[in-house]
Amino acid sequence: MKKAAKSKFTSGQEHVSHLEQYINSMEKLSVNCHSNGETEVGSAFCRLADFSKEFLSPMKNLVSFISTKTKKPKVLLNPTLNLTLTSS
Repeated sequence: MKKAAKSKFTSGQEHVSHLEQYINSMEKLSVNCHSNGETEVGSAFCRLADFSKEFLSPMKNLVSFISTKTKKPKVLLNPTLNLTLTSS
C-alpha cells in the first residue's frame, strides 16, 4: 500500500510540474499574441492561464495531502503516560 501511495505522490508531483510549465507557455503565448496585435487571442490565452492557475492550487494541496498521509506516525510518551500520535 505504501508503494502505491508513493507512486501516486510522485506522479502527482510530475503532473503539477507539467501544469506549471503549461501555464508558463500559455502566459508567453499571451504576451506574444498581444505584441503581434492579436489582443483577443492573447486575452483568451491569458484567461486560460488564469483558469489553469486556479486548477493548480487544489492539485498542489492534494499532492501534499498524499505526502503527509504516507509518512509513518510516531508514538510518543508524554510525562503523564498518555499516548499521543504525531506524524513525522
